[in-house]
Amino acid sequence: MKWEVREMSDDRWGVYLQQRYCKTDEPVCYCVGITKDGAQRRVDRLNNPVYDFGLNYVTVKQARETARKKKQEEREAEKKRKAEEREAIRKKKQEEREAEKKRKAEERAEKKRLREEAKKKK
Repeated sequence: MKWEVREMSDDRWGVYLQQRYCKTDEPVCYCVGITKDGAQRRVDRLNNPVYDFGLNYVTVKQARETARKKKQEEREAEKKRKAEEREAIRKKKQEEREAEKKRKAEERAEKKRLREEAKKKK
């Protein structure tokens, strides 16, 4: 598509699609400028296929989507951190239970040994 500058009836300048690229018989206006120079700069940008139209520009929708993704990643990281904490607590309790079992088994063995010694002394 190619664009061109045309003077409008109210002393403004319009940026119009060239008629050979237009699918309708009526003119297609892209924008209106106060000065011819401003409208011509717009046409130059529109007709330049390698012109950077602000690739760093972020729309509101894109910003919201980025914020939503960031928040989702934070939530997932928080869930992962909490799951790791729960797992660490579970392992610690398991180790404590095993240590308690071992201690009780040692106490029972000690009591049994003391009883046997007492029987031998009798």
